[in-house]
Amino acid sequence: MRKRRILFVAAFIALAFSTISALAGPNVQVLRVPDGGIQPQAVVDSAGAIHLVYFKGDAAGGDLFYVHTAPEKTEFSAAVKVNSVDKSAVAMGSIRGAQIAMGRNNRLHVAWNPAQRSGLKGMQYTRLKDSGDGFEEQKSITTEHAGLDGGGSVAADDSGNVYVVWHAPTSPDGKETGRRVWMARSIDDGQIFASDTPCSSEGTGACGCCALKAYADAAGNLFVLYRSAVEMVHRDTYLLVSGDHGATFKSQMIAPMHLNMCIMSSYTVTHGPGAALAAWETAGQISWAKLDPTTWEPMEIYPLAGNAKRKYPSIAQAGDGTLLLAWAEGTGWNRGGNIAWQIFDSNGQVLEGGSGRRPNLATWSFPAALARPDRTFLIIY
Repeated sequence: MRKRRILFVAAFIALAFSTISALAGPNVQVLRVPDGGIQPQAVVDSAGAIHLVYFKGDAAGGDLFYVHTAPEKTEFSAAVKVNSVDKSAVAMGSIRGAQIAMGRNNRLHVAWNPAQRSGLKGMQYTRLKDSGDGFEEQKSITTEHAGLDGGGSVAADDSGNVYVVWHAPTSPDGKETGRRVWMARSIDDGQIFASDTPCSSEGTGACGCCALKAYADAAGNLFVLYRSAVEMVHRDTYLLVSGDHGATFKSQMIAPMHLNMCIMSSYTVTHGPGAALAAWETAGQISWAKLDPTTWEPMEIYPLAGNAKRKYPSIAQAGDGTLLLAWAEGTGWNRGGNIAWQIFDSNGQVLEGGSGRRPNLATWSFPAALARPDRTFLIIY
């Protein structure tokens, strides 16, 4: 009896310390996408308000919706439809849906691959109206290279530059080895876009059914992450960086992968205190890095430990340097899974008690990670 009492006390103490450790970790709030939506894309504006775009409807052809919060709040507004052409967005495959960017004067910009059944060609784009109560009519940005497959992206800065970025074949043959990354730039907050401009080098190709990610920082630098298709077997992650608003790009391979198939991957690039952050998938595993603000190269690459099948990373960093990385696990074609996350300190070390997992991630969906001005984190899925 005495032995059992000792074991019980020991177990209680262990549970207590475990609970204290979990409570001592950074504050993470986990929310579902409103109204049963999927594929959240979210950003926090300069006032601390959350802006969220999500998908609803048939995965092969549905609609995008927008909600927002008041600064420092998590109660969302009534939903507003984003796309003006009905059912012109697509969720199937998880990597062709909407991407968003916050530009000058907290104006939201949205770009997405059109649903095939809509008959639309090229990247679709719209922006929040001046009144903030709805979106302008969507328009096709692509002028010449409209052979879309994997998902495109959008980036914006505080100087009025807006960049819509995608990959497509140079010629109509459609081969992955001949694909390049293309960009259309606006210098007037998205009113008018210039013609297609190549960003990536000839010869790297682009993995056909993978997404890419674009991000513009406060200094006016443009970052693009994409997956190559050299000789159909080198599915490497490349980082493109432009310090002159897309006139020229520095290209560097940051994560090699040898595989003769498309893995339908996605990327994330965002801001952090003093350095941009990037995260990517390589052979079912997630890595992240801070980018040197001078050379734009990864200062140190941090791969996640373990061997769970991970996809669709999303990364956010608080003002104190604490970083949250969220991702999906166990997903597949027409199959949902779980979300998971890990928090790191400002030195990139795993923070004890800073990990978590939630089940029932919807089919075709993924998490979105945010850092609030009060140094708390929010995960929407």
